[in-house]
Amino acid sequence: MNGFMNTAMASSLTAFLLCSCTSTPNITHHEGKTFSKEDRINRKTTLTMSESKRGGAALRDKAFVHVLSNQSADQAAEQVEEVFETLDDADNASAFSHYEMERWNRYCNEGKGMDQRDWSFVAKHEYHVPFIIKEDCTPATITMEDYLSAWIQFCKLAKGVDENTMKIVTQSVKPSSLTSCPAINKFTSAYKVSFPFKAH
Repeated sequence: MNGFMNTAMASSLTAFLLCSCTSTPNITHHEGKTFSKEDRINRKTTLTMSESKRGGAALRDKAFVHVLSNQSADQAAEQVEEVFETLDDADNASAFSHYEMERWNRYCNEGKGMDQRDWSFVAKHEYHVPFIIKEDCTPATITMEDYLSAWIQFCKLAKGVDENTMKIVTQSVKPSSLTSCPAINKFTSAYKVSFPFKAH
């Protein structure tokens, strides 16, 4: 009797397992679309841009965040690549510190008060102004090379220091690479030329 019961239970268990393995996926119908349980569970992890907004008591900055998406990994990667192609490092002001943004502000004030470190910084970023201040920016009309060349010419008291050179040196800070510049004292005392910008 026990042998018969054991055989019957084994047969029932085998039949149950075979049926469960060959059953069709659980299907959910919603608004004319069909989703399988497998589709809902196996979504791909992707990135999307999240705007600045409140998150509870905190204020969340604009940033890329991880999300779940029905897109394939390749499609998601293509979208992220497209976003990065339209962005520049300088387009994201949050990529810069307060002091670096001050450098951009000086550059956007026609370059007035810029020192050698300011020029090195904006040149490193290829003079691409951050988007957040681009609208109100009046960029300098010279490059770092122009700035250095003007100061070298001025400090050597070379003949023919023209008006443009004088404009550059009086509206910027002496490069730190120039250890001395006696011309500053000479022009200040003899010609009453003002050099209002100091190193920062």
